[in-house]
Amino acid sequence: MDETGWRPERSLIFLATSSEETGSDLGTRHILANRPELARRFWAVFTEGGVLEAPSTGEVKYWGTSFAQKQFLDVTAASPSAERLERLRASLLRALRTAPPTAVAPEVRAFAAAYGPSRHHPDYRAALADPERVLGDPELFGRLPDLLKSLFRNEAHPFAVEESPSGGYRLRIMLHVLPGLDADAAAAELLPGRLLDGIDIRIDERRGAVRGSPLDHPAYVRLIDSLVRRTGVEPGRVGPYLLTRYANDARFFRRHGIAAYGFTPFNLLSVDTMTVAGPNEKIALPAFVEGAKLYRRVVLDLLDAAPGPDGPSAPARGAGETSR
Repeated sequence: MDETGWRPERSLIFLATSSEETGSDLGTRHILANRPELARRFWAVFTEGGVLEAPSTGEVKYWGTSFAQKQFLDVTAASPSAERLERLRASLLRALRTAPPTAVAPEVRAFAAAYGPSRHHPDYRAALADPERVLGDPELFGRLPDLLKSLFRNEAHPFAVEESPSGGYRLRIMLHVLPGLDADAAAAELLPGRLLDGIDIRIDERRGAVRGSPLDHPAYVRLIDSLVRRTGVEPGRVGPYLLTRYANDARFFRRHGIAAYGFTPFNLLSVDTMTVAGPNEKIALPAFVEGAKLYRRVVLDLLDAAPGPDGPSAPARGAGETSR
């Protein structure tokens, strides 16, 4: 800026937040709750949660930017009997293995249309090319891997039974509900009364937005355009991605009406993906260096993105910023 006199159309805010792995109480959620004057300035947020599928460092299969995830309900089941909770846990695990498809959310339909053509397996391509078919074809649904099955159904994931500090025992259950569906109705279906005799159920927290972030938002449109121009990757191999089995802080921004997208610039080697989320998580140094360079270029492009209808002049968005 000093050398060229260039000034961006908007500011860039870097957020270094903690505790994302444990609920974000001291990080993103703290900022949104206690720094409203800062949150009002957010035009769009870019965080983690993107994917880069590449058979080799020189070949991109699909470069996905996450724009949506499921709704998450954190549930506690309590009982004086550990054995009773173990039976509930076993029932939920059996139900998870055999749960049928529930619905096709608009976010799933948008993701499937972009992601499907990149799949090589004929069953995966067929399911994503015509998501509605999955609802009426149990054989096709049964041939899908769990990650794709989760696109079409609500799920209950139980943890381990443990002693409760207040006495008795407890079982934590995380409910994954498709975008746009009634979370309470889904909870009633996933935890039917016939399974809960002698068990107290409490919904501790609802985590996540009901809907995803818009794919026509200027920040997302500019990101995809920048990625194609900066890397030369084919446009058909870049697009949206929907998180189904895990979540990130984007869900908290979305609940506040702030567009949030998960992007990764790093071309991970297949051997490195095996250590993700583990104690020896690592990334190849060349992939990190090149990824950091790409991220810088993309951010510079975003700083001059057209504001759109929710830009700087919109009262609900305040100054209209791009932040990470």
